[in-house]
Amino acid sequence: MAETPTASQNLYVLVTTLVLLSRESDRSFAALALKRSDKDGEGPGLWTINGGKVSRKDWGRQVKTGSHVIWEGVLKRAAVREAEEESGILIDPSSLHTYEDGDVIFIRQNGTPTLVMTFWGLLPNRPVVQLGREQTDYAWVREENLGKYTFIGDVAEHIKGAMRECAKLYP
Repeated sequence: MAETPTASQNLYVLVTTLVLLSRESDRSFAALALKRSDKDGEGPGLWTINGGKVSRKDWGRQVKTGSHVIWEGVLKRAAVREAEEESGILIDPSSLHTYEDGDVIFIRQNGTPTLVMTFWGLLPNRPVVQLGREQTDYAWVREENLGKYTFIGDVAEHIKGAMRECAKLYP
């Protein structure tokens, strides 16, 4: 007989990722790409974007709605926290956009299902990048240069998609 999961068991991991975009002088966009450490458990040495697991500290202030308590803005808060931790970039959560095809599930190497929610944001100017301890390098990557980098999973597609969405919203 199968064991019934309890609320305290992890049935999946929830992750947010963030495509940070900068406007180039020719009006095209460049995205911040980060290189993972060779010791990373998922995709060592591969290129990626800011992102990581949602944690309890991302929940923020609770809101009472009738008989339930909810937490609003959790995923954007997590994306903002990860950007600060991994690249030293501060971004306003209200400036983030949900990437249209950015909700994906993959299975980690340890067998854990992982739900990923991707956002994108256009930075007002190109900031100084201060790498976190888990990143070894960074690059501002234009769409035509994406093929020069080996990205984990479908990150390159998410970058291209975020650039297209940004161009529509900010022509």
